[in-house]
Amino acid sequence: MTIKTTNNLGHQVTIETERLVLRPFTMDDLDEFALICADPQVMRFIGDGKPVSKEIVKDRMQSWINEFEECGYGLMALILKENNKLLGFCGFLHQIVDEESYIELGYRLETAFWGRGIATEAAMAVRDYALNQLKFTSLISIIHVDNEASKKVAQKIGMRLMKKTTFKGNLVDIFCLNAAI
Repeated sequence: MTIKTTNNLGHQVTIETERLVLRPFTMDDLDEFALICADPQVMRFIGDGKPVSKEIVKDRMQSWINEFEECGYGLMALILKENNKLLGFCGFLHQIVDEESYIELGYRLETAFWGRGIATEAAMAVRDYALNQLKFTSLISIIHVDNEASKKVAQKIGMRLMKKTTFKGNLVDIFCLNAAI
């Protein structure tokens, strides 16, 4: 894994793995990412389980860009090196779960690239960045109880089931990773 930063706040962070590049989103990513979020298969375990409009994606993407600029970290565009294709995202979100504040390691991937180890490769790189460079002491992943593939990714990167709870109206499993583990 290679990590490049261009300023002391880390705003231009780029993480490279064997097959992937993770970098901050730009609004140039909107069209490709909106197509991913319009896919019912991708969205079935997210929010209300329905595809999301391009306008909603635009608003969320702008908030992710703003958060990255403010914090120096956040959700990152997940790019396949071989053809520079946007596959989805992997990175961090601030979340409140059962009235406690956490940093979530989240990932979303275009269906054509499921089952190839890409989400795991990206999540491992982002996990290592979080623990080694950002010095986070813990991470969670909030996963719909029926999303077995995402649970496997969380387990492969060393997360363990912390609890079941309701998050934004959905029954979810909260997976956790502590830096000491």
